[in-house]
Amino acid sequence: MNFDTLRDRVNHLTEEFIATLTKVTATDIGLDIRSGYELFVGDDCIAVSQSRNRSLAYYGGFEYVDSEHREEMGNYVIYSGESRRVRGHINTYKGIVENEDEDEDAFAEY
Repeated sequence: MNFDTLRDRVNHLTEEFIATLTKVTATDIGLDIRSGYELFVGDDCIAVSQSRNRSLAYYGGFEYVDSEHREEMGNYVIYSGESRRVRGHINTYKGIVENEDEDEDAFAEY
C-alpha cells in the first residue's frame, strides 16, 4: 500500500463516520454563532471540517481543548467528549443540565 491509498482510505472512513453524526449549528450546542456554521455532534464527540476549525477554536474556545482530546482525521478535526468543554456542549445539545459544581470543575481543564 502506498501513502495515497492510505490517505484515501482514511478519508473514506472518516466521511463514513461523519455521516453517522448529526449536523448542527454552533448555537445548537451552546456556542457563539461565529464558532461554526456546520458542526457535527455525536454521543461522544464534536467534529468540524479542518477548513472551519479555526473559527471553532477561536470563537468557541476549543483552542483550550487538550491535544489528547483532539484528532485530525481525513478532512476533519474531531474533539472527544472526554474533554469537559466538549462534553458540556454535547450535553447542551442533548438538553442535559449540569449542576453548578460540575460547571466549576470544568474550568480545571483550562
